[in-house]
Amino acid sequence: MDNSVLNISLKNGLPGNLVLSINRDKNRNLWIGSMNGLSLFQGFQLVHFTVEDGLPGKQVLAIKASPDNTLWIGGDGRGLAKVSVKNNKLASQFFSPSSGFASTQVTSIDIDNQGNLIVGTHGEGIAIKQADKFRYLTSYDGLADDNINCVYWNSFGSIYAGTDVGYNEIKS
Repeated sequence: MDNSVLNISLKNGLPGNLVLSINRDKNRNLWIGSMNGLSLFQGFQLVHFTVEDGLPGKQVLAIKASPDNTLWIGGDGRGLAKVSVKNNKLASQFFSPSSGFASTQVTSIDIDNQGNLIVGTHGEGIAIKQADKFRYLTSYDGLADDNINCVYWNSFGSIYAGTDVGYNEIKS
């Protein structure tokens, strides 16, 4: 390790200093979610996206790139968005209470080895998207709390979830 550190902040182009999520896509693009939107970092260039460009909220709380390079983005107002990017333009499909997705706040996203989306929400537990349907795991199913702060899927098939009141492991 060469111990070199790159700092990207408001001083050099980031739309805000509070970074909430980071993910890299298969093209090695770095996606940075902040209190003020989404930034695409391509080595030396930053491109910014906002709600007006197709984000599900001003705050980007969660980002996950899928194997087909689609971005799944969780926000603070319109729930979950499936986003494709072409020529630095977003095309978004929203999943919110009006379209059958239970939450407007998505806090964390992961994808299992079958391509199922695992979504942590604030107030609605964990949503698992299989094919075109969501199923939910909540405190009624044994979760410690329905406010999910982070989710992680491991290769053994378990889902780990951090909540406001502890840790959960959901074995499949």
